[in-house]
Amino acid sequence: MRPRAPGLSRLHRLVALLVLTLLLLLLLGFSSSLGSSQSWSTRPARATIGDTDGSFTTVYDDNNPSEPLVQYADVCDTPEFAPGALQLNVTIIAFAWRRMPSLVRLITSLKRARYCNRTVPLRMVLDSGALPEVVDFVRGLDWPYGPKEVVEFDRPMGIRGMWINSSRADDLRDDEHVLPLEDDIEVSPLFYWWLLRAASAYGDFDDGRAMRAKRLVGVSLYTPRLNEIVYPQVRWLPDKATAANAFLLQVPCSWGALYLGSMWRDFVRFYRARARPPFFNFTQEAHQRGVGKNREPLGDPAVLLPRSRSNVWPRSWKRFMVDYMYGRGYVMLYPNMRHQQVGSPWISLDLP
Repeated sequence: MRPRAPGLSRLHRLVALLVLTLLLLLLLGFSSSLGSSQSWSTRPARATIGDTDGSFTTVYDDNNPSEPLVQYADVCDTPEFAPGALQLNVTIIAFAWRRMPSLVRLITSLKRARYCNRTVPLRMVLDSGALPEVVDFVRGLDWPYGPKEVVEFDRPMGIRGMWINSSRADDLRDDEHVLPLEDDIEVSPLFYWWLLRAASAYGDFDDGRAMRAKRLVGVSLYTPRLNEIVYPQVRWLPDKATAANAFLLQVPCSWGALYLGSMWRDFVRFYRARARPPFFNFTQEAHQRGVGKNREPLGDPAVLLPRSRSNVWPRSWKRFMVDYMYGRGYVMLYPNMRHQQVGSPWISLDLP
């Protein structure tokens, strides 16, 4: 009898175990994800809307083969803008300081957006030290879609201070929502339709108790493309993690997002407690040591998030929103727009 090579059976068992593990992962649809994501779409209906050479086409399909597809020549003819349809009380808050070209691009995109006779207030926020041409532009800006207000800070706020102090969070009602926009982005002409569509599909945004039960803080206008919570940042494609066209993620968006009034008010109260000693000291930011993966975390080590790059972000409002959402298990609704470009005017979503 030929002797068996020593250890061969162990090798076979190891290879078999690895193969079985890989097969199991494939069967489970294993994929890496950013933070905590999940699908909110269980009974999809197609809603496709596009902007091509100024013309709009919308198609709804409620998964009923007996019902013909309905096409609309204009977005204003869609159910979201029908008489008696859901109203959304949202104030756009645009920040301005020293970036005139990008500010003009943002305002131009907001003016191009379709509001279909809905009233949409605009609040322009000027930080102290803004360029004179920026000040003149903001003061002279015509906003034909609703009331326009200009807030001018007489001392430097920085981007964190403008986010926290421009919304008047203490006075926000549950049915008063905010859409803060930094001056280096632009919006889709259909962003307002998407917000109405999300609200009609996922519940009454004005009901603070219901939104807390759903753990929803807001709705993003942007599909994330990077995992910014790890170092170094890595590319992250949500359609690799979920086939749904709208999904929940336990990470906030700062590139254009609607924050629900009830949640934003609660967050600002959280921020005021979290951003003070002994939990945090702003003077530490000026003396932060290290670079890259060795950068010094900021704040009390006892309340740092596990393995989160947000712990080292200086002068950031968002790191506190990450803390808030992590601690309370809150999520944000994101559109899963495949091959999306920033500011893309095309939306194609499957929503319940």
